[in-house]
Amino acid sequence: MNIGLTLRKIRKIKDLPIKYIAYVSGTSVSNIGLAETAKLPRQESLMRHCNALKIPIAAVLLHTVNEDEIPPEHIDSFRKLKEDILK
Repeated sequence: MNIGLTLRKIRKIKDLPIKYIAYVSGTSVSNIGLAETAKLPRQESLMRHCNALKIPIAAVLLHTVNEDEIPPEHIDSFRKLKEDILK
């Protein structure tokens, strides 16, 4: 589970520049960069980042799960949930 990389992935999916996340979250670009490279960012950084992305923390945690960890009979539901939670 790498929460920082997941934050970066979601930011890119939403096509948001790192400067925007920094501005909205009230922190520096370098702090956003640190959060996006940390395996487990500090809770405050994670909350600010998620608020700037306009997603719940649960969305980040969901996106850290590898599909090979999901039983085959639930994979379609898992994929749909991952898509829907970012909308």
